[in-house]
Amino acid sequence: MSRVLPALLFVSAFGCNPEDPCEAASLYEPTVWVGLGAREYADIDPASELPSERGMQGGSHVEVAAQMTGIHPGRRLSNQPEAQPPTFIATLTSPDGIELGYGSLTGQVPQGDASLSEMTGIRLFLDGANFFDSTTDVTEPRLATLLLEVQDACGVQASDEREVYVAW
Repeated sequence: MSRVLPALLFVSAFGCNPEDPCEAASLYEPTVWVGLGAREYADIDPASELPSERGMQGGSHVEVAAQMTGIHPGRRLSNQPEAQPPTFIATLTSPDGIELGYGSLTGQVPQGDASLSEMTGIRLFLDGANFFDSTTDVTEPRLATLLLEVQDACGVQASDEREVYVAW
């Protein structure tokens, strides 16, 4: 009896889950949908203009969001490698291949589970040096491709891209 109590306390303190999270996530097709949102997910309409926000230091950014299935969301307060949250990378590229913006997010656990989860607040910073050139009309939105890539701790990857317009 004296050995059972410490073992139960250890299991509850470290969130041991007998289910393999990678196996549970593999029941669903790995898919991600790129959207917008700092606090909640919103779909991106085809060829819509992204709402950029001005930062305090003069730069601009876009709040990207993701909905996904088949991606293990990870767990809070766990030091086990398979419990780490996914990594998100967002890029914005011009039609001629110039990177107009970049953002990444690690260490945040999406809301939901492998059947459907959501991550918001992936901040994509616009690159002013690449965004403006001598031929750019700063009053007109630029056509670009928004790409969101996600990889979970199980090594599963998914991506989604949309053609969008973005203005500084």
